[in-house]
This record gives sequence, C-alpha cells and structure tokens, in this order.
Amino acid sequence: MKLLILASILFILAVLPTDACNTARDRVLCAQINRHCIETETPSPISLGALKSVNQECGRRVGEKWLDLPLCDVVRAVCELAIIHCSNVTCSGVKKLLEKK
Repeated sequence: MKLLILASILFILAVLPTDACNTARDRVLCAQINRHCIETETPSPISLGALKSVNQECGRRVGEKWLDLPLCDVVRAVCELAIIHCSNVTCSGVKKLLEKK
C-alpha cells in the first residue's frame, strides 16, 4: 500500500503543471495523500526497505543531525517540497521542512 502511495506521488509529479505552486488544490492534494498514508499505516516490507534506504542515504548526506523518519513524514515532505513549493526534493530540504512543523 505504501508503495502505491509513493507511486501515486511520482505520477502526480509527472502530470501536474509546474507553472503554479502552492495553490489550494496543491495543499488539499498533499493533505489527502498524507491523511491516506496515516490511515493505512501498515508499511509493506518493500516500503520499509525503501524507507530504510532513504534514511541511510540521508543520514550519510546530512550527517549526524539526520534522524530516521517515519514513512508518512517522508511522504508528506516529498509532496510539500515537490508540489506545494515546486522545489527539488533533497535530504536537507526534507530535514528543513520537517523542522518547521
């Protein structure tokens, strides 16, 4: 199920126009994706493996300040960075965004 959420985010990124960011539609979409992730919080072994890889890689890139993140935090941060802020998704960007909340 979590893999489906991540695939959905990638699909959304591919089809949404990038000329306007932070629209009401964007914020609602990210809220729906995050809510769905939280409501179905039973990660599959595949999504847990992917999450472990993300946390390990970001730990190497960001350093000791990186804390292992739960899947739904990563999903929310990716959605907000890519769709709402129209930014590149980076480990440091995820960390900064989650520190604000």
